[in-house]
Amino acid sequence: MDDVLNLLERWEEQDTWGTTSQVTGPVEELADEAQEPRHTLALACSSAASSAFLGRALKNRWALHTPQHAAVAAAGIHATVRSSGENLHRLRRAVETAVARGDVKPSGHPTSDAGVTDALDRLTAVVDEVSVHLQALVPAVHTLNAAPATFHAPRTVHETMTAVTAILKGTAELRTWQDGHKEEATQDGCGCTLFVAFRNERYLVSYEDFEGWAVMRESAAAVSHDGSMTWNNPPSASVKDPLAHPQQLAEAIMRVIERGT
Repeated sequence: MDDVLNLLERWEEQDTWGTTSQVTGPVEELADEAQEPRHTLALACSSAASSAFLGRALKNRWALHTPQHAAVAAAGIHATVRSSGENLHRLRRAVETAVARGDVKPSGHPTSDAGVTDALDRLTAVVDEVSVHLQALVPAVHTLNAAPATFHAPRTVHETMTAVTAILKGTAELRTWQDGHKEEATQDGCGCTLFVAFRNERYLVSYEDFEGWAVMRESAAAVSHDGSMTWNNPPSASVKDPLAHPQQLAEAIMRVIERGT
C-alpha cells in the first residue's frame, strides 16, 4: 500500500513545473489551520470537486502519454478511495464527539426509527467492505507502472521542434540560428525557428521562455530598418510545455494557423 503512495510522492518530485504543489498547497494550508465547521466542509467540497475535475481531465485526448502516467493516476484514485474510507471512520468519531458535547442528538430522524449512530454504522460497514476489495487495485497499479512505453518525450526544446518539423513535413522548415543556439535547453528557447507555410502565408514558431509557443504570421510583423521583425502580442499555442508531445503540439500550432491569425 505504501509503495502506491510512494509513486505519488515520486511524481511530485519529478513535477518540475510545480503544478502539483500549486494545486495542493492552498488546500494543505487550509487543512493545517482547520478549526471550524466551515473549514471542514470546505475541504469536503474541495475533495468532491477534485475527483470530478480529475474525471474531466481524463476525458481529454491527451490526458496521458505513457503507462507510467496511468499508474500515477490510478495510484491517486486508489489513495482517494482509501482516504475516503478512513475519513468516514473519522466522521463517525467527530459526530460521536459532537453527541458527547450535546451538540447533536443521537435520537433518530423525526419520521424514522434510525438514529445518527445507526446511520454512521451503515456508512462505515460499507466502507469496510470496499476497503477489502481496494487492495486488489495495487497489483494493477504496479502492472501499469512496469509496462513498457512506446512514446518517449523530447528531452530538450530542440528535440521537440525537430519532432514537430517531421510531423509537419512538406509544410515546415526548421532553421537553427548558430548565434545563441542552445541545443540542451529544456525550459527556454533553443535559438531555432520553425517556419510553417499555409495558404500563401508563412508563420514563425518559437518557444518564448516560459511563456509558451508563439505562432507569428510573417506578414503581420513590423520590420525595422535592419530587417529584424517584431510582433505585438503574438498568439500562442494552447500547449505550453516546452517538452510537449510533438503530435499534440503540432496540432495546437496548426489550430492557431488555421484561424488565420
